[in-house]
Amino acid sequence: MVKHSLFRRVTLFLIDLVRVSFSSLTTSSLAAVAMTAIITTLFLAPALAATEESQIEKDLQLEELNIGADSAADMSIPTSSAPVASPNQALEEPLPPKSEPSFTNEDLRANANGYVIDERDYTPDNTVTVEKTEDPNLPYKQRRGKHGVLFSIGMETIEPTEYYSLIETTDVGIKDLLGGSSMSMLNVELGYKYNFSLGSAYVIGAYATGSNSNTADAIERKLEVSRMNLSLGYQADMLFDEPWVVPYAQVGVHQFNVSEKRTTATTSDSNSASTEPSLNYRAGLLFQLNWIEKSIDPMTHSDGIRSSGLENTFLDVYATWYEPSESSSGYDPNDATTHNVDPDMRSEATIGVALKMEF
Repeated sequence: MVKHSLFRRVTLFLIDLVRVSFSSLTTSSLAAVAMTAIITTLFLAPALAATEESQIEKDLQLEELNIGADSAADMSIPTSSAPVASPNQALEEPLPPKSEPSFTNEDLRANANGYVIDERDYTPDNTVTVEKTEDPNLPYKQRRGKHGVLFSIGMETIEPTEYYSLIETTDVGIKDLLGGSSMSMLNVELGYKYNFSLGSAYVIGAYATGSNSNTADAIERKLEVSRMNLSLGYQADMLFDEPWVVPYAQVGVHQFNVSEKRTTATTSDSNSASTEPSLNYRAGLLFQLNWIEKSIDPMTHSDGIRSSGLENTFLDVYATWYEPSESSSGYDPNDATTHNVDPDMRSEATIGVALKMEF
């Protein structure tokens, strides 16, 4: 189509040229002009057509580029003024390193909606382990786990009414030694508990120590007692959603160490003995004290669970029965030959009070 239009223009041009020159040219000249027109038409016209066709194609390509640019502007596609790298250059350049999570310190933990993200859970493949934690605001029956730790500190009073002096050769009992039959002891306990649907079972170790002295008739007498204990027990701490009151019972094995000292103006005597292991029994009630924390500050208990794992704080009130060792049955206070047997440290219904914590 383009070639036909161009050929038509050349033909009209030649006709006009012939018309102007017709009157002044001779027949030979007319023939020369005609020959020139024919040669021009055959050889020059295709070249001119090719040139115009190439220009039209360039104009069409430029128009397509303008249309594409207008479309990109309409779609609000951001453009960059940075130089465009060649494909080969993009393939040769190394990829940027993978970004790793940044933390403000080495052991930063972020708690959000009960999920904990820990830097120590980060792995080289850019994955993070997310673990679900128990809601501290849930009732104890729902939030507690399978395992726990018990810690207790308190005071208890023993009354070894059958104890007789390790030094005196006559019948001198606990009342004559101390002016009374009781002795206060500081008791510390640490144990492990296993929780199940009906309550919890626990094993707990204890150490207690105490002393008492009395001065009568210019004689000062002092008795020091320590006790080690290992017990197994059961707590009924699933009676309520919260363990407001927890009855418990335990049985254990204990050993007493006794040291006695007598001092006068001129003399000083001492003696000590350790009993063989023997049994003891305890029954008590735990009274939950969490309500005190919640009444002062509702967040105190929740913060305690998050920071230290403290589940409950109890007031522990109990009574303990200590059995004498088997070798103490042969003791006769009036027979010096029997004074090397175990002292009789039996104590009935010893009362104790402690502050017990469960973690």
